Amino acid sequence: MAQFYVRAQTKGYLNELVDKVKRCAEGAALAAGVELTISNYEYPYDNMVTNQTMSEVFTGHLKELGVTKILEPRQSFGSIDAGNVSHVCPTIHPYFDIVGDINVGAHTVEFAESTVKPYAYENMMITIQALVATAVDVIQNKELLDKINEEFKNTEK
Repeated sequence: MAQFYVRAQTKGYLNELVDKVKRCAEGAALAAGVELTISNYEYPYDNMVTNQTMSEVFTGHLKELGVTKILEPRQSFGSIDAGNVSHVCPTIHPYFDIVGDINVGAHTVEFAESTVKPYAYENMMITIQALVATAVDVIQNKELLDKINEEFKNTEK
């Protein structure tokens, strides 16, 4: 038995890539004279499609709360669980600093230890405040909601 996890930067390319991997497996099975069974062992993740309108509102609230170091959004996230959500409704996936050191990578012991320190909690609270303020804006401002939905409708997924 073999398990393969296929990821891609867009859902369209993921579908194309999965098809190629399946055809490779079919060819190998044919050449080896063995039976092939293909099934998903977990649900796939779609690429993240950030709603720029909502992201700009969120960024504005971060600035109002005194955040000065705001990185430009990454152009490519690959596939993540929030990507599936972003294909169904307008979505943002903000990241915030919990370490204070760009040399500490995610998924490390140092990163994990940082999660329980005051610096992380302070930045988490600021991020939550900006998210709540963004939600209030969307709820109270129909024009903003319409703009977010229009962007979502017209964004390639």
